[in-house]
Amino acid sequence: MHRERRFHADVVGTRIGILSVTDNVTGSPQTVALIGSGIAPVVVSITPSTLTFVGLNISETSPLQTVTISNTSGATLTITGITITGNFIFQNNNCTSVAAGASCTVNIYFTPTAVGTRTGTLSIADNATGSPQIVTLTGTGTNSPNYSTARQASVSPFSLTFPNQTVGSVTAAQIATLKSVGTGSLTGPSGSASLEQIPEISLRQTPVQLNCLRNRPARPP
Repeated sequence: MHRERRFHADVVGTRIGILSVTDNVTGSPQTVALIGSGIAPVVVSITPSTLTFVGLNISETSPLQTVTISNTSGATLTITGITITGNFIFQNNNCTSVAAGASCTVNIYFTPTAVGTRTGTLSIADNATGSPQIVTLTGTGTNSPNYSTARQASVSPFSLTFPNQTVGSVTAAQIATLKSVGTGSLTGPSGSASLEQIPEISLRQTPVQLNCLRNRPARPP
């Protein structure tokens, strides 16, 4: 026969008790000494609980913002894992074991991948009450010259080299390709008509002129 006993710590410090069993055996009652210790719960403070990043161009990275993890209890805070979601990244500044009354920091960066409001969370798993601790993250992605939906242009190659030529004659044509992307309007050389529907055209370079060759079929970018 056996009896199970559990210890419920209601206060901090050592607690002592006795289990007494009365029976018809010599030496009754039989006794068992019970000893247990109550320890203070680990309490953590996370500040701030919310981080907001200002508008940032797509694929650019923000200046860091800092989350402070403070151990406000009398026991050691043990951090078992830190994770982050959304268009955010973190840098852990040795936040693994935090002594009583001490603190550590985590750096947060925002790198938007799309235009508009971007959200995420920083989750801190530990041995403190209420684990995991959550920090709400918000940022805004804005249009960038390199990533906006406005029409853009690129030319390849960047330079054309022509052979020596007799005065009055014209060289053979060399071709530079102009690519346009996006949904806005791209105006051609010398104020020519909008090239909205032409994703790629070619330019002919001669010593005296630069002309759009509009008779070339459009090709996808």
